[in-house]
Amino acid sequence: SFQHSWSYTNGIDMNNVLKGFPECLQADICLHLNRNLLQNCNAFKGASPGCLRVLSTKFKSTHAPPGDTLVHPGDLLTALYFIARGSIEILKDDTVMAILGKDDIFGEDIKSNNSMQGQSMYCVRALSY
Repeated sequence: SFQHSWSYTNGIDMNNVLKGFPECLQADICLHLNRNLLQNCNAFKGASPGCLRVLSTKFKSTHAPPGDTLVHPGDLLTALYFIARGSIEILKDDTVMAILGKDDIFGEDIKSNNSMQGQSMYCVRALSY
């Protein structure tokens, strides 16, 4: 898993590297790094360039090896996850409820009017890198 992560990042943590640049340049870099997600994901269709610019600075990248659990039942859901590559399985009591892949989204229910954060009812586990 370390080797796989290294092959994507060359050991560079972009979240930390970005902090060294002026904010306007950070946004340009983030737009470039996240361009595929912003162009291909239906959630961002119709968003203005300014909106996409701001959103792109909020993304954090993470890499997960097969078998890695990303969300446990009972975890507080504080984010949306956008799958850029690979696949995950959604499990409830060891039963596969769904398999998600590239361009799929999971996480916090953004349509809920409930101001309290929700808890996961499912286990989310990486199937591939």
